[in-house]
Amino acid sequence: ASWFEEVNGGVLGDPRVRVIVADGRLHLALTGERYDVIVFEPSNPWIAGIGDLYTREAFAHVRERLAPG
Repeated sequence: ASWFEEVNGGVLGDPRVRVIVADGRLHLALTGERYDVIVFEPSNPWIAGIGDLYTREAFAHVRERLAPG
């Protein structure tokens, strides 16, 4: 995001923004936090170890962690 500050308004400098670089599904499983936005960019589903990020259960879990509104 820092390479594109001109078009994203310097989002990384916003104190409300927190970037978590980790296994997203595991992070959600280990925390009870809710988020306004959850963005993840898993690799292609045919790559080993990635397929579980494309399941209905995974998307349902992400949805449950979104803050109201």
